[in-house]
Amino acid sequence: MKKDNRKFSLIGILLLLSYVVIAEDFNEFKQTEEQQYKGNVIFDEMVQAIGDVTQIKNIRTKGITIQPISQGTLSFPVEVTAVFPDKFKVKFQNKEFIINRDKGWIKYSKGYYENLPESYVKIVVGNLNRNLIKLTKSKKYYEILFLADKEILVKQCYELLLRNDILEFKLYISKEKKLPLQMLYENNGIIIKRTFLEYKNIEGIMYPVHTISFDEDAQKISEIIINEIEINIELDEDEF
Repeated sequence: MKKDNRKFSLIGILLLLSYVVIAEDFNEFKQTEEQQYKGNVIFDEMVQAIGDVTQIKNIRTKGITIQPISQGTLSFPVEVTAVFPDKFKVKFQNKEFIINRDKGWIKYSKGYYENLPESYVKIVVGNLNRNLIKLTKSKKYYEILFLADKEILVKQCYELLLRNDILEFKLYISKEKKLPLQMLYENNGIIIKRTFLEYKNIEGIMYPVHTISFDEDAQKISEIIINEIEINIELDEDEF
């Protein structure tokens, strides 16, 4: 009888431990489900605040990029053309950096081309995927989780985590304006904090026209000021 009692006691302990593990897994699942629901609601509010991007096929911006150098700062004009979902071109200093899906080239002013390293292509594609128009058109490709309420630059925000098999980054959405105030992501091993300082209404789309980026040590990486935006322009596909 004593052996049987010990046997039943052991079974009872195992059942209790199994119940605890299952309960913890269920609570974790429930919490994640709640985070997903709230995250998607907030993301949808952001999409509505940005505007209807469903008909946007491409966008071209012109502006200046300001970068710190040892002697001070360097400022140069930049023209960027994004063709959704996966083509991208940046023109500056008499060169064009061209991305077509997972391939990339540099086109020089004299007309010859040079292949871009795969690592560089990956960085540029990551930047394209974080473009707000591309992002709002691509919700179904991400798991979106609400993480917390945050205060960023003395403004109340929602902290969202967006992730898939390729990318993972955080978005901080203004509770007041429902627009992204900040983005936190990794680029080539560096944690970058990108802040959206100003938006303009371009054909019904709220588009960021002034952004500034810092690394995790609060060192300024770049500042971008856009002064011209064109949507759905005529393009020669051979450019890419």
